[in-house]
Amino acid sequence: MKKTHLILVLIFITSSFISAQNTYTVGAEGGVKFQTGNLTDVWGEAWGFSVLGSYNLSNLLGSSTEIQLILKAGDYSARTVQKFNDAYGAIVKTPVSVEWPLRFMPITLGVKYFLFADDVIKPYVSAAVGTTLMKLLRVSLTAATGTVYNNGSDVIIGGFSYDFGTGVQFLLSKSIYLDVNAEYDGIAKDIKVPTYTSTSQFKLIGYNVGLGVRL
Repeated sequence: MKKTHLILVLIFITSSFISAQNTYTVGAEGGVKFQTGNLTDVWGEAWGFSVLGSYNLSNLLGSSTEIQLILKAGDYSARTVQKFNDAYGAIVKTPVSVEWPLRFMPITLGVKYFLFADDVIKPYVSAAVGTTLMKLLRVSLTAATGTVYNNGSDVIIGGFSYDFGTGVQFLLSKSIYLDVNAEYDGIAKDIKVPTYTSTSQFKLIGYNVGLGVRL
């Protein structure tokens, strides 16, 4: 009898906790990431999208301000810029056109802290860490003779990544919101390119617009 009573109490406590618990959110966003480091001389802006899911930690942490745990995965692509063609052409002593597309897929886990509660506008700051898979696609080089050379194959590497940013959510309805944000991204992985004597790392500033649904 005591065991049954204990089970009923645990069920009641658990159900009360869950019912008062935080909501989930799913969403997607698209945008552009601009390089800010030396690699801006190699690749241009990267366009892509991310999908994300969040869990509201406010009740769990006893916070009156909304705090979300965010899991995000993205897919972005960039192409080589003319400056890289000029630099590499100077090395090989002939004008060239190099195609060395870059694709990178960040996967991060982070926190989004809303600065104050509002029924329509909800500004926030965010920070996250994770890993980024970078796919350096096969290089093709066209020289003045029109000959195309392929050097090796696609290369996939991974590196520790981090980001922090700020944004605003505009509630379009009780469950749907528009999200506008900006973030700084860093990828702690050395990249060697033929026009540099040393290695460089990716540093990017991204701007995104997305939609989400609170479940």
